[in-house]
Amino acid sequence: MVSTGFQYLTRDYKPEKFTAKPSENAREWLLLVDQYFNVMKLTSVERVAAASMMMDGLARKWSLTVPAAPENKDPWEHFGTRFVQRFGSNNNQLFAKQKLHQLKQTGSVTKYNLQFETLRLQIDDLPESQALDYYLMGLKPKLQEHFASITDMPTDLGTVMAIAERIDNVQYRILRNSHSFQSRNEFKSSSSHSESFPQPMELDAMFGQDDEKQKKLDLKNRTCFLCHSTGHQIRNCPKNPKSGKALSH
Repeated sequence: MVSTGFQYLTRDYKPEKFTAKPSENAREWLLLVDQYFNVMKLTSVERVAAASMMMDGLARKWSLTVPAAPENKDPWEHFGTRFVQRFGSNNNQLFAKQKLHQLKQTGSVTKYNLQFETLRLQIDDLPESQALDYYLMGLKPKLQEHFASITDMPTDLGTVMAIAERIDNVQYRILRNSHSFQSRNEFKSSSSHSESFPQPMELDAMFGQDDEKQKKLDLKNRTCFLCHSTGHQIRNCPKNPKSGKALSH
């Protein structure tokens, strides 16, 4: 029995209409509407009518021509069989198989797994071994190398998909931590470089407090910074070798 809460959550949900476009998967759509009808508690006859109303274009016209089910057969099961026969063509499966064969991992393994499973569900006659080959061929080279090096290679596709996802997650965490560590080191290097320059307080320590007091006194008395005498500046001081007026010995 379906709970009231679950019915409340799904009351505003409806599967998209089926229009018989080549990109649409008839089997997948039929499965979705069947689950929806279960929640809505529709009878078999009501399901046939509701499914017809959830079709459009060519599919809608076809639904109006479907013959009634024989007395000994369930109406919804009869409708579903006819629907798959008409719209679940081999061409659709061939198209899905071709896309599956060409699928390549371009982002995370999680995203690749989802794309792979979506296409795989559209194919009825794909053996597990062939699906596994398609999956491995679509992985990035590093993951392919990993599975190629395994002696006891799992033959179950679900297991391989789970392993690939775990490896990819670990590699992502390592890469993220490596970038974080590099950024921290660059910041420390930049900080230590800036700290290598003398700061104001360090300059005071280098010159000494007595020298600083003398400088202030020279500024106040307008005396020379070098000989502390009046009447000239340090550039003209006789004691300054660069002034050209240095005293000869």
